[in-house]
Amino acid sequence: MDLRLAGRVAVVTGASKGIGLAVTRTLLDEGARVAAVSRKAGPELDELAGPNLLHVPSDLMDPDAPAAAAAR
Repeated sequence: MDLRLAGRVAVVTGASKGIGLAVTRTLLDEGARVAAVSRKAGPELDELAGPNLLHVPSDLMDPDAPAAAAAR
C-alpha cells in the first residue's frame, strides 16, 4: 500500500507496544520518519531502530511532557 508518506514526519504516542507500535511500524514501512513517544522503548520498538525512528522517552502524564516531546 502506498500512503504517500515518504519523507513526512509523524509523532506516535504509546509507541512501545500494542496499537502504537503497530502504527509506528506501518508508518516506517511507508517511508515516514517517526518520533515514537513512550515511557520506555521495549524490545519490539528497539527492533525498528534506524535512521527514520527517534525514540522520545516521555511520561505524558507530566504536563510539560507533550511540549518537550514535540520540541525533540
